Amino acid sequence: MATIQTLNPTDVIKETFGKINTSVTNLNNAKMEKTADSDLNLNNYSVTGINKIGLRDASTLTISNGAITVTQSNHTVDTEGGAALDELTTINGGNPGDILILRPANSNRDILIKGNGQGNIFTFDRSDILLDTITSVVMLIKVSVGGNWYAIGPSYAVEEYSLPLLAGMVDYNTIDSGYKCAIFRSGKMVTIQFILTKTTGPFASGEQFATIPAGLRPPTRIKFTMSLRNAPDPNSSSSSFVAGIEGTVYPGGSIYVADLGSLSGNRIAGSVTYPIA
Repeated sequence: MATIQTLNPTDVIKETFGKINTSVTNLNNAKMEKTADSDLNLNNYSVTGINKIGLRDASTLTISNGAITVTQSNHTVDTEGGAALDELTTINGGNPGDILILRPANSNRDILIKGNGQGNIFTFDRSDILLDTITSVVMLIKVSVGGNWYAIGPSYAVEEYSLPLLAGMVDYNTIDSGYKCAIFRSGKMVTIQFILTKTTGPFASGEQFATIPAGLRPPTRIKFTMSLRNAPDPNSSSSSFVAGIEGTVYPGGSIYVADLGSLSGNRIAGSVTYPIA
């Protein structure tokens, strides 16, 4: 192809070509159009100065026996048989270096991506990813090792557990269902939240009120601040603030109130977050 000098903005270059072996200059916003009829191999060269990349609209894949087979970079995923929840363990198709974007096809049908290599999917911390709304999106890249897919960035699936309370301690959830004692785990981070009442009188200094299950306990002692309150009627939502006090979580799983001195109260509320091994 010869050198082209100064094209008008409305001019369009249309031609089937393998490569341009001479220069093209002064295009002046002229359009260059070519209908793709095969894959484009840049032979290890880079593409730079791109304004935007537009993927084709997502097509829906339905899980079958824990697996899907991808055909492009953008997919929605539906559960097998319209189940309310389905697990995705294996992604077939694609080539090393491919980027894949997945999200649920329906907000009423959740997708749980198993991230521990049960199939060929690995997340940042080997935890699962729950896609429970159509706005939940995950991006993965395929690698040559084992044909695996790696999630890009940390996972944020949240697992909820009950917080076992000692005898005489009552979850505030029995008074107001909007509050509860619970343990939340996201990857290697654990958060414990609680609001509870001691039914047999005020808390004593150094009293234990809960035990964290194994697997959710901190590797070292953790101190945190919580609120001490007094509820004249343990079964009532009404209470008065007494003071901010210290609490301690031990590696063995026990949670204690610290030295209360002359303070008196029968209701505590607080939260603490810590990493686990």
